[in-house]
Amino acid sequence: IAALSTTQLTSLDNAHLSAISTSALAGLGTAQVQALTTALGRYIAELLERADCGLVLDVNNVYVSSVNHGFDPGEFLRGLPADRVRQIHLAGHSQGPEGMLIDTHDASVCAEVWSLYQAATARFGACATMIERDDAIPPLGDLLDELGAPNAYLQYDIYHAQRMEGELAATLAQHLPRIGHIQLADNPGRHEPGTGEINYPYLFDHLDRLGYSGWVGCEYKPTTTTAAGLGWARPYLPSTHTALPVSTP
Repeated sequence: IAALSTTQLTSLDNAHLSAISTSALAGLGTAQVQALTTALGRYIAELLERADCGLVLDVNNVYVSSVNHGFDPGEFLRGLPADRVRQIHLAGHSQGPEGMLIDTHDASVCAEVWSLYQAATARFGACATMIERDDAIPPLGDLLDELGAPNAYLQYDIYHAQRMEGELAATLAQHLPRIGHIQLADNPGRHEPGTGEINYPYLFDHLDRLGYSGWVGCEYKPTTTTAAGLGWARPYLPSTHTALPVSTP
């Protein structure tokens, strides 16, 4: 409970000011409001001011509500206090009956929502942004394309990749530009390299040929001791770090 920072509301009435104020006193610093119309913009601003808390702004919800209720989403954004937005959420939606949009989080963010997001960041400045996806989740590479962040990378887990599909060398080469961290363990048993079926000397040489320069992490259960379980690493360590003991008490 101490880690919570957000209280989420799905509608607004006179009781919500008390709810937000109580949450703020309890240490929750942000309110998320999902039921939106232009007329509520000033009311939300007043709630935020009197409760002295920030706002999680769901831009997709603003767009969906603007279509379903027929208001100008840009005008709604302009009615919100610029200094109260702490985080922005984006998501996709689906088409419901009679032209209604449904906030399903099962599609890519559409062009209209991206455009509204640009308007939001122009008004509220750069802030933490999350893309929500709850269903019909595409490959992670597609999500990274949608995110478009140069500092977002994949973690490639060799152990799990071998168990799920194999073809390790090919998939490493295919996705290498997106990989920033590699985890390793041998299969079966999830022990150190050299104890199972994965040809790690070949994969390490393969990564060198590909020019991989990211992190490599060991996530395995040593068959005996931690130090003995690092024996495989001697050929790959700088000469000043090759004196690994073969066992520990």
